Amino acid sequence: MISRGYSMAQKKKLQVFVSSTYIDLKEERQAAVEAILTAGHIPAGMELFTAGDQSQMDVIKRWINESDVFLLILGGRYGSIEPKSQKSYIHLEYEYAIEQNKPYFAVVISDAHLDEKVKAQGSQVLETEHGQKLREFKNIVLSRMVKFWSSPLEIKLAIYQTLADLRDRNDVVGWVPGNEALIMAAATPVASEGGTSISARAASGVRRLQHDAESPHVADAVIEAGNEIISNKAILDENLEPIWRGRDFKLDERQCFVLMPFQESFHPIYADHIRQVAERLGLICARPDDIYNSAGFEDIWELICKSKIIISDLTGRDPTVFYETGIAHTVGKKVMLIAQSIEDIPYNFRRHRCIIYAYTPRGMKAFEQALERTLHALI
Repeated sequence: MISRGYSMAQKKKLQVFVSSTYIDLKEERQAAVEAILTAGHIPAGMELFTAGDQSQMDVIKRWINESDVFLLILGGRYGSIEPKSQKSYIHLEYEYAIEQNKPYFAVVISDAHLDEKVKAQGSQVLETEHGQKLREFKNIVLSRMVKFWSSPLEIKLAIYQTLADLRDRNDVVGWVPGNEALIMAAATPVASEGGTSISARAASGVRRLQHDAESPHVADAVIEAGNEIISNKAILDENLEPIWRGRDFKLDERQCFVLMPFQESFHPIYADHIRQVAERLGLICARPDDIYNSAGFEDIWELICKSKIIISDLTGRDPTVFYETGIAHTVGKKVMLIAQSIEDIPYNFRRHRCIIYAYTPRGMKAFEQALERTLHALI
């Protein structure tokens, strides 16, 4: 029978693998990522991989396996060729997703819009080397249900509609907030459509959250799940307590706490640039390395709570820095994100204060100027 029990449809997040060529579809791909995030789901795709990596297809397959939905955005190019198969990566990704019976949908550029793009952007948006292969691949894609697009907005609309339908499907497991999944997993199993119990689906979601803590998109998911927990004040007040002893700290208006990886290469960035700028503005600057060998994370928790400003360097996507940043956001701190690459900052964090810097003499000079302006505005 169908259970009348705990419904997670509105909480469930789907990881969506986005497959597309790059040069010709930058705007459209960004629109897709924005739509996935706006709909409350998790994007994944080729930004994770380095071209020419011999293990690239193995990594791609693993990500497709771990994603809930496969999305193909097909434009006017066939894309980079994988040497062994002589097929493009988007072709191989599509074939693999179909072989794995992965829920999928495809959006294909209309002929009229392709003509418009060629007129506006030139031949870079048109396949010039592998036209026959593109035609053959497109015929394969068109043999199944697709939606045609003539603008990034139409891609967004297709994503909103399709993900809303897929989220309600019991056979699409997805991700759920950790506290909700544990509540479900502990509940008495009740039958559901297809014979899969609600608690079994919840446990599956928990296992997926635990599977690969180093992946950037899992980091996004964990932060999102954590936000769902703490956003419900009643749950936090009644059932949850921070694991650290300290509670009532007095805010130090001059304290600036810098979260960075525990690597020697980051010390000059902190000592020669960040601390210098902060001290010029009358701030007291500290870094976890300064205190970690004493009382450990209790002191870090205390400094996060006492500090007026948190500077978080997400370069390299260090798990500890992500963890500390999540705590700072949770307790309502003014957090400034910095990184040496925009790719190190999760998509759903890029709407916050963010400075991208290059570790070069000229780059660090520009960084200091931007840092000083931002700190001055926060003080």
